[in-house]
Amino acid sequence: MSVQRLKFKEIDKIDLSEISSIIDKKASSSLNPKLDDIVAKNGDLLEVRIAYNSGWDRKSNGLTPDAKKKFLDADKSYHRMTNTNMTIHVGKRDVNKQAELYIKYKYYGEGNPVLWPGCSFHNWGLAIDLAITDTEALIKSLKQNGWKQTNKNNPWHFECSGSRDYEKAANVIKSFRVSKTGLAFRWSEQIAWYYQKTKTLNKRIPTYNNRLQESKAYAQALLSEIESFNIDSQALKSRTNNFNKDVGKFNIEHGKANRLLTEINSMHSSSQRTKKSNEYERILDKLEMESVRIAKEDNAIENENKQALSWNAQLHREIADYRREDDCLTIENKLLKKIAHEIEQHKSNAVLHLKSIETQTWK
Repeated sequence: MSVQRLKFKEIDKIDLSEISSIIDKKASSSLNPKLDDIVAKNGDLLEVRIAYNSGWDRKSNGLTPDAKKKFLDADKSYHRMTNTNMTIHVGKRDVNKQAELYIKYKYYGEGNPVLWPGCSFHNWGLAIDLAITDTEALIKSLKQNGWKQTNKNNPWHFECSGSRDYEKAANVIKSFRVSKTGLAFRWSEQIAWYYQKTKTLNKRIPTYNNRLQESKAYAQALLSEIESFNIDSQALKSRTNNFNKDVGKFNIEHGKANRLLTEINSMHSSSQRTKKSNEYERILDKLEMESVRIAKEDNAIENENKQALSWNAQLHREIADYRREDDCLTIENKLLKKIAHEIEQHKSNAVLHLKSIETQTWK
């Protein structure tokens, strides 16, 4: 059962001149009071103190000993005025959680603005975020016991500026934030590069993969085309070889016909000469027909050869295009691997910096 705070109305002091006037009007010897008895004593009644219930928020255990003591003193004061305890929403926060909150806000737009790890007094156990901050009693209790609001945009945030540790922490935080050399700055720099390069890598990888797939498909089509070219080339080579054999046979028959003609011309008229002449005519008819066929075959082979040469040139152009694209993909692959390595390096550096920050903040 809770004890309600007693409320007292202020009692005004009695005006002696008014009393003297009343006594004079009464004109009675029985009303001669002693002035000391009539003069009112201090009318401000003492505050009735209610016993502290030890209901302080256990999240204050993470604060430094000095900050915790000052919080408990503020909580006791607040309890006397309201019969309730303060509620801590966030007390001590480790640097890993601080880093997580920073990354969520900075790179994902989640949550409230947050400082670099090691740069928040929460990390040092010297700050609290309270669930209720709009009561005069709460603010008064905290201010009277060494706590102050340091950010108008975050009225729930209080720092124990009255702690003997506050200035020491402030100096280390300042060193953490120094451009280029401070641990927190170097951590944030590595994190920034990590996300910048990750964004670049994620943007370039789909384009690379698409080009790689297109190049693979192109290579398959090119190999198929080269195979067809080689088959046709082999057929043309075989056809050319057969043509050359036919030409050889034709030339042999042609030579035979010429020798036969010479022999006929040297012979006198006789049945033998007539027989030879008839043979010569048969060979000549055969050679004439073969000559027409060979001429057609020669023309066809020449056309096929021209087409083969054109196809060959086209294939070499396509092969050159493929090699150029393959070279570009090779370069891009090396670059992407380099960026991926740098991302891991930045991540590793950030982890090392975070550990260094953690070792310099007290538990």
